[in-house]
Amino acid sequence: MKKRLIVLLAAFVVILSSCNRQDNTELNNSGYGDTPTTYTITFVFEDGTNEIKVVQAGENLDSLPEIPTRIGYDGAWEVEDFSKITSNVTVKLLYTPKQFTIYYDLGECEKATITSLAQTVSYDEEYELYTPYLETIVDYDYQFVKWVETDTQEEFQNGKYEYVKDIYLTAVWQKFTPDF
Repeated sequence: MKKRLIVLLAAFVVILSSCNRQDNTELNNSGYGDTPTTYTITFVFEDGTNEIKVVQAGENLDSLPEIPTRIGYDGAWEVEDFSKITSNVTVKLLYTPKQFTIYYDLGECEKATITSLAQTVSYDEEYELYTPYLETIVDYDYQFVKWVETDTQEEFQNGKYEYVKDIYLTAVWQKFTPDF
């Protein structure tokens, strides 16, 4: 009878251990216990493709997917901190237009004024050039004609900024001479 009781007790312990292992498995899946949990970080690219990285719970993600270059834009992942990951994460790739500067040189009409000698513009966005003006009647013998690129002398007009560089402009004036 004692042997039977010991065998039943042993069987009960084995069954109880088995139940506890299932509970430990659940704990392990939540990040506790002997087996570390892994989490998935899904990086979503602009074209809809994904790259998946797996990291152990509480660890840092050391390498991010390479961001494809896009002319005129800066790319970045919408999440920047990948330290101590504690859940599955989906991260989108975001592009923002680069900023450039249009620099103005008033040219030969020294007494002309302008809103600013520099204007910040964004790639692929509409812009309107500043227009110089004359402050005194003495200077009205000049009339502003157009802006030209300083290096090429090509006319530069309002529109969508499609350059991936800063632009330097010089004012072109028409000088009136009195008819005597």
